[in-house]
Amino acid sequence: MQLFRKNSQDGNFYLTFAYEDKALSYFALNSQGNLVLKYMSNGFKDVVWSALHSECDVYGKCGAFGTCDPKNTPICSCFQGFEPNN
Repeated sequence: MQLFRKNSQDGNFYLTFAYEDKALSYFALNSQGNLVLKYMSNGFKDVVWSALHSECDVYGKCGAFGTCDPKNTPICSCFQGFEPNN
């Protein structure tokens, strides 16, 4: 299994490994451009980590002057005092 750890001293992230004979983990870039860590053991696959947690994590999802809130529907809105173009 692989684990990400953040060093509080320098702010860097480190990837550590603990090897298992019957398990495989690997990074994959999915069709949405999201980097995921997949873990496969005994024929089962599972995503154990994802770079993007919501659609709002995608840069520019709501345009240059929009704001994004994954708890709202729709997730994109304008700042107070502004209106959408279209």
